[in-house]
Amino acid sequence: MLVCRVWRDLVESSPRYWTVIDIGIRESYSPLPTAPDVERNADAQVSALELQLTRSGQLPLQIAIEPDFVMDFGAVVVSLRTHACRWQVLTLLDKPRKGVRRMIPGGLLASLLSSPLPSLISIQVHGLSTFFDVPEPLSVNAASLRSLTCTNHFITTLSPSLLTFLAIIGVYFSALDTPSSEAKLDMSHLLELHIEGCGVGPVLNALDAPNLAKLVVDTKDRSYPAPESLPSYPNMKELQWDDLGSDSTFTLLIHRCPSLTSFSSYVVGREGN
Repeated sequence: MLVCRVWRDLVESSPRYWTVIDIGIRESYSPLPTAPDVERNADAQVSALELQLTRSGQLPLQIAIEPDFVMDFGAVVVSLRTHACRWQVLTLLDKPRKGVRRMIPGGLLASLLSSPLPSLISIQVHGLSTFFDVPEPLSVNAASLRSLTCTNHFITTLSPSLLTFLAIIGVYFSALDTPSSEAKLDMSHLLELHIEGCGVGPVLNALDAPNLAKLVVDTKDRSYPAPESLPSYPNMKELQWDDLGSDSTFTLLIHRCPSLTSFSSYVVGREGN
């Protein structure tokens, strides 16, 4: 398809057209390159990224990465870190595929997140341990962060009290499993919490979230032991809890939510499951 020069020049000179960056997303829908093509594809991928970063000017960036289809993750990290002050949304995706997955050194992930990220408001991480040999702990310096989704490894922030949305998927909370108030994470602005594939009790007891208004639970398993106690949630209005039968943690929690007005025995959007 031919595009007239006027339109092409307009797009190339308009920074707003270049602020949504995807790395490895298009490649995830194509056959994997053969060994001789990997280096050539890696160079092309990084060159395209550099061009888009340049054309985006100084505007905030929304970045989505499919790590398994990034040919040279180290080079991508170097390019992105140069513009770390402009990141607004960062998403790491997990698109399953057949075959052996490439493990990326956890140091590269730590390097990606090590720069100050003053404009970052959202991090969405899916399938983290699938790709990375993740170092512990993993933390980000993002003073404006408001939304965080972490899978398999908990990500800490310098200002957890500013989060309004948090999703915890498959995270083992043994290190935070304590009822002492001194050890709780201050999440006083948290309004919505999603817990999936991990024990509800340890998560709730690790977070100090008195203003929580919505809780979504998809445990996928009833084998998690019930906690001895749970915090009270005087502002909780909505609860979604997957119905896997009798659950003592649910029974304990429901009595700690005196203002509850909406309840569903399934996770909305997953009724078919």
